[in-house]
Amino acid sequence: MIEPLVVVVVPVFDGADLLAGCLESILAQTHRDLIVIVADNASTDGSVAIAEKFVARDRRVRLVRHEVHLPMLDHWNRAFSYAPEQASYVKQLNVDDRLRPDGLRRLVEVGEANPGVAVVSARFMFGRQCLPRLSHDAVTIVPGREAVREVLRGGPTHLGHPSALLLRCSAIRSWSRFYEAAPFPPGFWPPQPLPQADKEACFDLLERFDLAFVPEILADLRSDEGTSATGVSGRVGAWHVGRMETLLRHGQRFLSEEDRRRWIHRAARKYLRSLAWRTLSGAPLRVPEFLAYQRLALPHVLGQLRGLDATGGAIAGLTLWAALFRAGAGVVEVSGR
Repeated sequence: MIEPLVVVVVPVFDGADLLAGCLESILAQTHRDLIVIVADNASTDGSVAIAEKFVARDRRVRLVRHEVHLPMLDHWNRAFSYAPEQASYVKQLNVDDRLRPDGLRRLVEVGEANPGVAVVSARFMFGRQCLPRLSHDAVTIVPGREAVREVLRGGPTHLGHPSALLLRCSAIRSWSRFYEAAPFPPGFWPPQPLPQADKEACFDLLERFDLAFVPEILADLRSDEGTSATGVSGRVGAWHVGRMETLLRHGQRFLSEEDRRRWIHRAARKYLRSLAWRTLSGAPLRVPEFLAYQRLALPHVLGQLRGLDATGGAIAGLTLWAALFRAGAGVVEVSGR
């Protein structure tokens, strides 16, 4: 039986201490028909030398170098664009993550058995947590639009981390624009992606195709709260405002008008509580980026909410916080601006 060709894309920037382990986990896969594309984002450490050793060792490994450093999602889009046309599937594996030996085989098996599926997801370990927290014990087919609605509602979702997904190449319209690379909020430095940009990238696919969920743990992800996008989002309080932005961008496509307003208001209440808790705990003074981020993010979403004539106590509360943060604009400056 001929195995479908899978391209595994490994974006890397200064990941010399992690790259070898990532690549070893790919080359140990029981699914053998694969190509590994290491896309180096102008690393300044030994990442390129490590990748070159793997290229010399295994003909399935290829190295592409970017001479100029790109923002993260631009880098990911560029990396995906190197996938050859004959590939049946592509998956991303971030440099700090690892695939379990049967990971690709199981994802591909499910994809091949379900031609109406464009996204295959699976359970993964994130540090010591097993995610997503869903009760399935068998492969489950989720209608694509329902998978998007799970994300918009903010509950448990079948659409997991990029390192735990497999994508059907024939369903992708454009790799060069797969991720929405515009930073959020506009003007923040250094530029940050929308917190749910990885999930948002799959919305176009899931508007047209279904998702299959594999209940087995097929990947191990490192929990890193340092300089990663996840770590920065946690420090600046990006999750709730990011979810509001995702609702404002896509709610009209996937939710009824009544549901859209309901979930926007629920997200606004959670965001309001988060701002109050973080401020009372001293975040504006302890975390310099927090105040600068919120001073830009709050007006951005509030402008859209006013345009929707969305009113309510939570919206009024967010408007008050925006005024308070604006009044404190000179208190904390973002380092490096």
